[in-house]
Amino acid sequence: MLEGMPLSNQYIVHEFCNKWTSWSNWCKRERETGQFDSNQNLLTIVRILSQDTSIYNHLATRCETWYQLMVAYLFYTDPCIKETNLPELCRKIIVTFEENQPPQKEGGIDRKEFDEILIAAFELDLVQVISLCCSYLNDNWWFVTHFIDLLHCSQQLSIHDIAESDRLRETFLQDYATTLFDDEHLWPIGVSYLDSCTSSGIFHLEALLARVPLDINDEIKANKIISIAKKRGLISLSKSICLLMARAWLSRTPRLNDDCFKVNKYKKTNEMNLPPAVNISNALYWAIKSNDTPLITYISNQYLYYYCQTGSFPDRSVFECLRRSPLNNERLAFLAKYYEFKQIMQESDDDLIEAGNLLKALLASKIYPKFFCHVLLRDANSLMEVVIQPDKTLDIMRSVEEVTREISINDDMELRKNMIRNMARALITPVNLER
Repeated sequence: MLEGMPLSNQYIVHEFCNKWTSWSNWCKRERETGQFDSNQNLLTIVRILSQDTSIYNHLATRCETWYQLMVAYLFYTDPCIKETNLPELCRKIIVTFEENQPPQKEGGIDRKEFDEILIAAFELDLVQVISLCCSYLNDNWWFVTHFIDLLHCSQQLSIHDIAESDRLRETFLQDYATTLFDDEHLWPIGVSYLDSCTSSGIFHLEALLARVPLDINDEIKANKIISIAKKRGLISLSKSICLLMARAWLSRTPRLNDDCFKVNKYKKTNEMNLPPAVNISNALYWAIKSNDTPLITYISNQYLYYYCQTGSFPDRSVFECLRRSPLNNERLAFLAKYYEFKQIMQESDDDLIEAGNLLKALLASKIYPKFFCHVLLRDANSLMEVVIQPDKTLDIMRSVEEVTREISINDDMELRKNMIRNMARALITPVNLER
């Protein structure tokens, strides 16, 4: 019997149906001869092949789901069934299956709800399938989102005349991306879903990225958000993230100002709470990335205040960043140049002339803060006789006069004496024109 069973790939549809009907009638006649009654297993097989539908009541007890029973029916009993008859067949198979099954266990999706989804699919009612999936499936929109996306990519939404299909797809993609952004580890995956939304995905992405919780110690996460934002042209968002990180580090940093230099008249010492070096360094790093002029100026001043108190900078690694970044801020440019001046002073005595020229340029630039004047004048005093040529002392004197005219410097007398001595030497020392 099985060897004589027609195969659908060997005939056209009409011819196959005729062959199948003839073959199944022959199987029925062979069963009625009673030659298989002695073996129940063989009899069961022959009853299936001969279109004896009553056998499916017995088979239902051996199936885990009704669609397993339906597949057996379609393959062995009625492979020529019309597409329009599938929904009715589903309902009949479901009734047969449920009548021969124990009660459903508690938990999981209701079997009847899942049956409704499959019946709607056999009826080719996509709107009903989507509606039932939204109502019954509790998977954070995973199935519906990907199902609609597949229908969109295969043009099925347009073929079935579903209104505003593009908007429907984007709505589900955005809702699913929102659920991903609620997870600490899955939010980067949500970005790719929003990238697929051409109309409003970028606005939705900007709002969700701004909601991602940030820890100031998680620099990798912050840089990842900034990278995502910049690649998609969200410059204002990337700047706000940098500002948020900079201000977060500043919130852990004691503020330094002119009061920090006031001497306690009883203890004859400066009493102040210096900020941790890493805090102020990280704050400057993020401020530079934000390109926010007021904040960069403020933190640069904090760096200089720190130097005034300790004689060293909080962290030197940030200056490597300054070498690769455009110095659009005057105070930041002064900080970088003054650090360069100190590096020249510390590394080699042979470059002290270069250090002197750099210091002279800093004094002439007038981009220094007033509270830092005494440090510059002290540096000028230390280089006066060693480096600065007598004939160039006049330039330094002009700078000093401008500084002291704007702010009172208590310890500038020694510097003035050194300048006078240099000027005196200029009267008796011939000037080297080549220099």
